[in-house]
Formats: sequence, C-alpha cells, structure tokens
Amino acid sequence: MNTHLNNVVESERFQTSIARGRAMSPTIIDGAAVRFDKQEKRVTSGEIYALWSDIEGLIFRRLFIEKDAVRVVADNPAFPEIKIARDEKNIGSRILGKVTGLAQRY
Repeated sequence: MNTHLNNVVESERFQTSIARGRAMSPTIIDGAAVRFDKQEKRVTSGEIYALWSDIEGLIFRRLFIEKDAVRVVADNPAFPEIKIARDEKNIGSRILGKVTGLAQRY
C-alpha cells in the first residue's frame, strides 16, 4: 500500500520525497523527486543518504565514515560539513535510508 502525503510517496521499503534547497546541487537539484531505500541504513562512505535533521527535517547528504566520526557532507561547497561522533547513540536513528534514484529537470 502506498501513502501520498505532502509530496511524499511511501511504501514498506521505499520512500520518494521532493528535495528542497541547494545543498546537494548539482547532483540533486531543488524540486527533484528522490527515492530512498528505508532498509538500506548501513553506511557506505561517499554514498548519499536521506537523514533526519532536527532543524531542517528530511535532508539528503553524502556520508563518510572516519575513525571517530561520521562526516555529513553537502555536494554544494557553500554548505558546511557536519561531524557526528561515531559513538553518538542517535546517529543510526537519523539515517532514514540510502538514496537509490531520482528524477529531475535541468
């Protein structure tokens, strides 16, 4: 069963949402439909993930695993990267899934 709510299409495994902002430009542009796999939460460095931000809500960023931290990086260099300690208990709950596809107009 799919649920449609505020530009979101959701199934048991996949969710599609509309990207807002310029943080992931030029890879993901404002207004792109981004699909992510909610069952793929194990991080592969350099891949793009859907994350929950307490300030911005749903965001898309690249994650990089380091020895003591996870770097959360926007493709647009105008946006600063964030480091989250690897031992922070809530990092896993912030990862909503791995981005698996997108549709956008250039």
